[in-house]
Amino acid sequence: MAARYSDAAAALLDGDGLLYPRVWPEPSDTAIVSRPPGYPAFVALVHAVAGRTYVAVLSAQALLAVLAPVLLLVLTSRAVGRRAGLAAGLVGAVSPPLGHYAAVFTPDALSALLAVAIVTVLWCGRRRPAAAAIVAGALAGVATWLRPNFLLLPLLLPVALWLAWPARCSAWRATLVVVTAWAIVAPITIRNYRLYGELVPVSSNFGIVLWEGIADLGGERFGAHPADREVARGEAALLGDARYAEWWASPDGIRRDRARVRRSLEVIRAHPRWFAAGCLRRAGGVLEQQAAAPLVSASLPPPPADPAERSRWLAVAGAVGRLRAPVRWLQQLVTVPGAWLRATGLVLLVVLAPRRALLLSTVPLYVLAMQSPVHFEPRFGLPLYAFSPVFEGLAWAVLLGAAVLGARAVFSGGRGSGR
Repeated sequence: MAARYSDAAAALLDGDGLLYPRVWPEPSDTAIVSRPPGYPAFVALVHAVAGRTYVAVLSAQALLAVLAPVLLLVLTSRAVGRRAGLAAGLVGAVSPPLGHYAAVFTPDALSALLAVAIVTVLWCGRRRPAAAAIVAGALAGVATWLRPNFLLLPLLLPVALWLAWPARCSAWRATLVVVTAWAIVAPITIRNYRLYGELVPVSSNFGIVLWEGIADLGGERFGAHPADREVARGEAALLGDARYAEWWASPDGIRRDRARVRRSLEVIRAHPRWFAAGCLRRAGGVLEQQAAAPLVSASLPPPPADPAERSRWLAVAGAVGRLRAPVRWLQQLVTVPGAWLRATGLVLLVVLAPRRALLLSTVPLYVLAMQSPVHFEPRFGLPLYAFSPVFEGLAWAVLLGAAVLGARAVFSGGRGSGR
């Protein structure tokens, strides 16, 4: 996957357009619609500025990911309180998922950052709702350029806004979110139609995640496969075209993906209860996978083989290597009670401020609804996990506040008995 992103970025630097290649592909060559063009554009920008190395891309990505805890601090402080905001920022700073996927060559860390930014803009822009709606819609559109999963999020945001602020959110202001987001996505859709004469809103990968999701639920007896290569090989045998075994996305990726959707829907219609029960189980797995992100390693990883990347790696390792042990300890402190703290914070927020709880839960609920029916990898849930520090921060603030009050009561009582 990283190699394909790098190849697409190299093509941009060598003269391809952001949307249209120098030479238009043959109708059967559907590689260009396998994924959105946003992340290759980001990689190309980093390569143009800092050199064509993985270290440069991951360093830039990590620097941007640092903004996520800052946004969590601002959002939670404004929506819940300063103490909860400070706790949320600290929890976000040592969050294993946010830290781990910032160092993975995929767009997931950037999409999670944009998800937090969307909700932060909507909450902090209540005094200028029209401007906030436009900015939030623009961020949602940019997020869709990175990950197609965000395509339908703008439809949910107006509903959440209206339920959270019925007096402030008029219909046309809410519509601005959708219009702005889809206006930014529209060039991709237009490009796809011009190249292939087919309506492909962003990318042609919904069918494969739906078909693999059925396999994950135990649907291999229906012919489904749980891995990309197995799906491609199965289609090569089923359709009698050896070329299909090389990649799920090309050749004829649009037609093949729509066939996967049809096969998936046939299975779902024939076994609705089985599929619904499997989706519920997967929803629980989505929530549990947050704890699967690895902690910071106590020892340094092996250096890269490339001399240029090795020198940069040594400079970074020497500067921050000693921080590994204390950061790992902090991650353990946050991770062990994490599930209980998230549940406690969410319950408290629902009871004390249900409208705020609704808006802060919009993206997590959306991710949960979108990922439960399809194939799931832990990185797909990162936009959901990015909001966990909000609820954990509230729980930490309440617990620490109660502990401080208890300590004061104990010490004041002791002084009173001494007198």
